[in-house]
Parts: sequence; structure tokens; C-alpha cells
Amino acid sequence: MAPGSALRVYRGERRNNYFLSSQTGALTPIVLRDGRFLDVRMGLAIQGTTDGPRLKTLNSVFQYQSDLDGNNWIFRYEYARHPTGPHPPTHLHLRGQLAEACLRAGDTLERIHFPATRVSLEAVIRLLIDQFHVATAERRNFLRKVLLESERAFLNIAHRAPSGPRR
Repeated sequence: MAPGSALRVYRGERRNNYFLSSQTGALTPIVLRDGRFLDVRMGLAIQGTTDGPRLKTLNSVFQYQSDLDGNNWIFRYEYARHPTGPHPPTHLHLRGQLAEACLRAGDTLERIHFPATRVSLEAVIRLLIDQFHVATAERRNFLRKVLLESERAFLNIAHRAPSGPRR
């Protein structure tokens, strides 16, 4: 993140519901060190489990974009614990041009819902650092260790949905 950027947990409208987003506003993306933005939106809820109450992710969106409003986005991951539509509960959108003419006339790549496994925030951060070369405040070796440890904890408890509709 750029200096001054941060994530914050906000209280939702319903009891035990929260959401995670930028420190500057509930639907404001985080400014990154490359001048682009990462829109992080996560719906959270405290739910009972056999091990006691746990904070669970109900839905999440991670969108890398070049403008504040999100009109010029590059990629977006979406996750829904309880999906309602026909699309995969966890999917990826890519914005770009296809090298092959394989879509129906008028369809665009960005409208395709590529099925994916559940993606962690750590994976998105690693993608931005390693593939998009976003500068970091900390040494990369240190960040790799932190991201690996944090992602391992996530993977041990992550809800993994099937790649298609539930019906």
C-alpha cells in the first residue's frame, strides 16, 4: 500500500455483521505504490462453530484497477459463500483482449466467469508484487515469509465451494 493507506473493519447494519474495506471509506479502494488501486471488499459475520464463535467471510471482492472509480479495472476475484446466481461461487474476471476469436459476437473476455478456488488476500498481494511489480515498503523476502505463514492459516480454515451452482 502507499503510505497512509490501510484496511479497516466496519460494523454492518445487522448484528454480528462486519465488512472490511479501505481506511478512507467503506467502498474506497486502497492506493498502491504503483499509483493504481486495490479494491478490497469483504463481508464478514461472527458465526457459531463446534470450536466456538468464529469470524467467517460471507463474500469478497479483490479488484486491481488503474482508476479510483474502478472503471479501468485489470482483474477481479469474487467469492460468495452462499451464491444465488448461475455463476461459480468463486470466479475470476480478466480485462483484456483475446488472441483467439472464440467468443460469440459481442461477448467480451471481461464478462466470462472463470471458475477458481477461493483466493486469499495474501495470494492477491503476492500476485501484485511478483507479477505486476508493485513496490513494497518491506523487503520482499520478509514479505514472502509473512504472506506464506498467513496464507497457510487461511487455507487451514477456508471454506471451499464447488465450481458450479449449487442446484
